[in-house]
Amino acid sequence: FKQPINDFYDLEETRIFFHMKFAYACALYEVGYMRRSQAQFQDILSLNPTDKFGVRYYLYAGFLYFEEFEKFKQLFGRYPKQDTFTLYANFLYYYKKQLLQESKSLLKPMQEYNRYLYEIMSYEQMNNAMITKKFAPGSNEEAAYCYAILQKVTNTLEYLPNFLAKFKYGL
Repeated sequence: FKQPINDFYDLEETRIFFHMKFAYACALYEVGYMRRSQAQFQDILSLNPTDKFGVRYYLYAGFLYFEEFEKFKQLFGRYPKQDTFTLYANFLYYYKKQLLQESKSLLKPMQEYNRYLYEIMSYEQMNNAMITKKFAPGSNEEAAYCYAILQKVTNTLEYLPNFLAKFKYGL
C-alpha cells in the first residue's frame, strides 16, 4: 500500500469489506464467540478509527465481559463523547469493579439519558422494541439497541436488577 493507514472506510472500494467484516463480527458476538468477535471488532477499529460502525460499543461490552478493565478505560479515553451507551457501559465498569459509590453517582444521569434502558436492566419492563441502527436519543429503540449489546455483560451480574431497583425506590 502506498497510502498510509488512516481511515480505510473513507475509500469507496473498501466499504463492502467493512460491512461484511462488521456483519461477521456481530454474528460471532451474537452466538457467543466473544474472543473471536473482539478480534474482528479490533481489526475494524484499527482500520476505521473514526468508528463509523460503532464497534467501540461491542468492544466496551467485551472488555467488561472479560473484565479487561484497563483496555476498557483506554478505549473509553479515545472516545470521550458521552451518550447513553457509554454512560451505561461506564456504570457497568464501576459496578463490576465494585466501586459502588461511583456507580451510584451515574444512576440518576442514566435514568435521564434513557429511562427505557434503565427499566429494561432493572427488569421493570420487557425489551420489546425493535432493534434498529437509527434511533432517537432517549427512545425505546435506543434502549433495545444498547441492551442487545450489553446483555452479555448484564446477564452475568445476578444482583444488578436489585441494585437498580433499590436506588430507584430509595431503599
